[in-house]
Amino acid sequence: MIGTTNFAFVAAILHQLFASAVAYPEVVAAYVLGNATALVSHVPGGLGVLEFVVASLVAHGDVLGALIVFRIVYYIVPLALGSTLLVAAELARWRAS
Repeated sequence: MIGTTNFAFVAAILHQLFASAVAYPEVVAAYVLGNATALVSHVPGGLGVLEFVVASLVAHGDVLGALIVFRIVYYIVPLALGSTLLVAAELARWRAS
C-alpha cells in the first residue's frame, strides 16, 4: 500500500513537471515501466534508464527538461535537506557533550 502511494505521488510530481500536457495515467505507466526497467538493468539509481524509458513513452514537449528537474526535486533536494539536518543534529550533540 505504501509503495503504491509512493508511486502515485512521484508520478504526480512528474505529471506536474510535464505541465499537464500528458494524461496522468500515461505518466504513471511510463514511470512504473521506467522503474521496472531500472531495477532489471541494475544501474545505480536507474540513472539514464528511467529517463530513456519515460522519454521514449512520453513524447510531448520538453521531456528531458522535466526529467532533469524531476531528478533534482526527487534526489538532490532531499539529500541537501538531510545533510543539513544531520550537520545540525551533530552540532547540537557536540555542544551538549
